[in-house]
Amino acid sequence: MSTILARQPIHDHQLSLFGYELLSRQIETDPQTAFDGEAATDTVMKKAFDEIGLDTLVGPNRAFINLTEKWVLSEECHSLPKDRIVLEVLEHVPPKQEVISALERLHDKGYTIALDDFVFHEDKVPFLELADIVKIDVLDKHPDYIKQQRDLVAPFKTKLLAERVESYDLYDSAKLWGFDLFQGYFFFQPGRVESTTLPSNQMTTLTLLSKLQDPDIEIEDVDQIIKQDMSLSFKLLDYVNSAHFSLPQKIDSIPLAARLVGLNQIKTWTILLSMVGVPNKPFELIVTSIVRAIMAEHLAVTMKVPDSEPYFTVGLFSVLDALFDLPMATIIQNIPLSEESQDALVFHEGMMGATLKCVLSYERGHWEGVNTLYLDANVIQESYFEALRITSNLWSLLR
Repeated sequence: MSTILARQPIHDHQLSLFGYELLSRQIETDPQTAFDGEAATDTVMKKAFDEIGLDTLVGPNRAFINLTEKWVLSEECHSLPKDRIVLEVLEHVPPKQEVISALERLHDKGYTIALDDFVFHEDKVPFLELADIVKIDVLDKHPDYIKQQRDLVAPFKTKLLAERVESYDLYDSAKLWGFDLFQGYFFFQPGRVESTTLPSNQMTTLTLLSKLQDPDIEIEDVDQIIKQDMSLSFKLLDYVNSAHFSLPQKIDSIPLAARLVGLNQIKTWTILLSMVGVPNKPFELIVTSIVRAIMAEHLAVTMKVPDSEPYFTVGLFSVLDALFDLPMATIIQNIPLSEESQDALVFHEGMMGATLKCVLSYERGHWEGVNTLYLDANVIQESYFEALRITSNLWSLLR
């Protein structure tokens, strides 16, 4: 049995990241084994504050941490950094007096309290009086039920968080219903579009991605491509001159930068900066693409794959359908990728596809799909943590 940890993003109305919920599950050989909430919270606390670190797991953002009754009553909660965490009281925690008193002490100290998977009942009113955020599951729920729950919670002036938002339609509905925060993977889905033709600015970005994937491209070619967008050129030089590289001299040209840090680094960052420039898309989409890319490459190295670079590219490009609001099969027609890479992105086929499927399953907490590579769960988890470590160090540069 292994216990593995992942995170799920939470966004506000502007699709700005509000925080991450930390998810932990025990991977058992017996699928009928009951979920152990105590063990899950113990794992989150241990990894977040003793082993991995909160900065690696959530960057500069808030962490939502599930609390069982035992943890609510524990004095250990009072030592947690109240500016970095949200204490999420699980739905089965009973509203008995000692629990309410413990939450009152945490509330009075300034901790943010959320109620998980909330369903209104009169005996939960004391919880509502202390809560800052109330989470309501909206997936496969009738709108009348959701509105009823909203109206019952409304007098308590808490923020409403819609859980399990898995499509843009559900996201749009949740906004109309009055929700303030949104948790789910809806933004990884292509949005609704009336046309299969990309706007000119997005077509420019896709053309740039295509050119940079040319296997015969030279430094001079990359220089000419980047020079066509002065903003991109300035951002790339800012990146090269940052503390990330700590170069002994100021770099003022793309060819010199490529010679010092490597052509592949310049190509990768040009792609990333171009993706960041696509309008009306959450920044978390780009962050996730980097985590996927690094994790996929790390797994490929672990499996001793002769060439791990295409695994990085497949991870990076796995968000292009959501970024451009088009089917993946349509997008890759415009990018010169190997047949293996195309099959991985569209069908999750081949070794590269199995690796991408493992990465996506881990990311979403679909623990039963993590074992596509037949690797130990702890090995897969370490690849994920390594991806988070590297990405957290790049956060400010990406911004």
